[in-house]
Amino acid sequence: MHEYRNTPSGRLLATSSILLLALTACGLDDQTSNEPPGPHGSPTSAGECSDLPMVGSDGGMVLGTDWSTETHPYGQPVDLTVCVTTSDSGKVRVRSSATGITVTPRTQRVRATGNGLLTVQMRVASGTPSGTALRLVQYGGGVFGDSTGPSIVTTADGWHFDRP
Repeated sequence: MHEYRNTPSGRLLATSSILLLALTACGLDDQTSNEPPGPHGSPTSAGECSDLPMVGSDGGMVLGTDWSTETHPYGQPVDLTVCVTTSDSGKVRVRSSATGITVTPRTQRVRATGNGLLTVQMRVASGTPSGTALRLVQYGGGVFGDSTGPSIVTTADGWHFDRP
């Protein structure tokens, strides 16, 4: 074993393994943090999203969202980034059980050639119960996933996203 690691290919294999382990650990720390995400830049691909509960638990499927805890006014449209696994002819649905929460569009097509990022607009009405979680479902194109999205927390001053 010692002789194998001292060869150029052995050193490359050992270095690659250590780098892969470090990158995997960093990625898992980012995805499993219990701290809600504060203001941050927009993701450029689905794997960069701030809330990915499916990653690491279901063969690495991407189904989640990107959001922050900023407070939004009631009744005003707010964009929510939905992060999905790309697939041929797949769809994603975002829904809420609360009558005061509107999601537009509720269902979208997932393009196989896209970056896995979709946008829905959220509107939350004053008087909506606090703690209602969104539900994300991706189906079709050989992909199926069902996950809880962020919760809607309502206050006297407005509403914000939070972990479910």
